[in-house]
Amino acid sequence: MNPPNQNINYLKNNHYRFKVEPLESSQCKHLDECDIENFNNANDSNYSLKFKIDPQFYTFFIKSDKSFSDYVIVDIEDFVVTVMQLSGSNESIEGFSHSFAIPEYINLNKIKVYSKGKALLIVIPRV
Repeated sequence: MNPPNQNINYLKNNHYRFKVEPLESSQCKHLDECDIENFNNANDSNYSLKFKIDPQFYTFFIKSDKSFSDYVIVDIEDFVVTVMQLSGSNESIEGFSHSFAIPEYINLNKIKVYSKGKALLIVIPRV
């Protein structure tokens, strides 16, 4: 994998810190109808992870029990990606951790992370 660009900080042991950007209308092409409303619905505990594959992107929607800080940690080992939530105050890992397999190598420089409320959108371009 290529070394990450300036918006990603390498920590250690394949851990990378990604800046979380606000979710805006330009990312709506990655969303199904009502995804954001469903993720922000605190009463819906059965809607915590959704994975979508299209010809150009892998898209992950993750719901947390609390809002996201400015960064998340992404761990990449072989074809397994793990996303971990950071606490806002001291940037320790706190909250959820989700792992998923991707059937091809990914380019770290192209991963984008967005949030709105308790919803996180991760967009990974396919190689």
